[in-house]
Amino acid sequence: MTDEQRAAAWRRDGYLVVRGALGAEHLDPVRAFISERVDAYARERHADGDLATLHEHEPFGRRYAAIHEELSGREQEQQGRKPLFAVADLCNRALYDLYTHPAIKDVLRVIIGPEVTLHGISVIRVKLPEDSQTAFPWHQDSHYYNEHKTGRFEATTEHMRVVTTWMPLVDVDTGNGCLWVIPGSHRWGFLSGARSAATGHVLIPEDVERRGTPTPLPMQAGDVVFLTNLTLHASKVNGSDRVRWSHDFRYHPTAASTPPGSAERAATDYLDTKSHDYGTEPLRVLSAGPTPSWEEWRRSSRARRDAIAQPA
Repeated sequence: MTDEQRAAAWRRDGYLVVRGALGAEHLDPVRAFISERVDAYARERHADGDLATLHEHEPFGRRYAAIHEELSGREQEQQGRKPLFAVADLCNRALYDLYTHPAIKDVLRVIIGPEVTLHGISVIRVKLPEDSQTAFPWHQDSHYYNEHKTGRFEATTEHMRVVTTWMPLVDVDTGNGCLWVIPGSHRWGFLSGARSAATGHVLIPEDVERRGTPTPLPMQAGDVVFLTNLTLHASKVNGSDRVRWSHDFRYHPTAASTPPGSAERAATDYLDTKSHDYGTEPLRVLSAGPTPSWEEWRRSSRARRDAIAQPA
């Protein structure tokens, strides 16, 4: 697909799927990082007497699911446990190499422009089998940006260009909870919606499926989908016996490249501040100057976390 075709599809549909963008050499380090965290979690629960076995011979997609099957009925005990991935974990070399990958940047240059920054908050998603909590109803990502916490709207990011980059780490289809999109829904504007106090998920009162055509996006590991912050998307329950592992991260125009005093600049500054509060430095991946090296980004993000940890 040429740059012109990509730009046209982006404007028309509000999303763009790039097949085979990443090779195993780029995904395997991320899967290894996840496997290390799963192994540490298994050993912790085994040491506590909650697991009879470490399930260490299970393949990547199956091990964490098998652990949770054995822990069924005990998971309420996990409320006070630390999550698999801390902020510091998500600032690592394997992920940095994804964020700055040439195939990713080639698309960003077309759909955003020559000045692009990685928003510092990324997510490794763990969609467990038959877990309704990891099924996301229809939403626009700006719902989550604007209402950072349940019941508290903080900003209006619908005026800016935020690109969500989502990549599966295993093959995905309708059976294990692939993404669904409504093509062209980014042109509907920002829809009314708010987070549910019960689930934390955004709920839109309108029946959006009556306005557009829900479309599944089956993808193979190595494919990448880019979505605007206004494109309606969702995912359903994982009906397989394996975890649907995926990683998503976000880009926006670099603040200095947006007009001072504009709504887009205010929203960009807001997201950069959220990154700082989270303990991660936004990463400038496209610019006239050099991209910060992995070591530079790690140092600046660590400084952010250290500043947060200091008592007032």
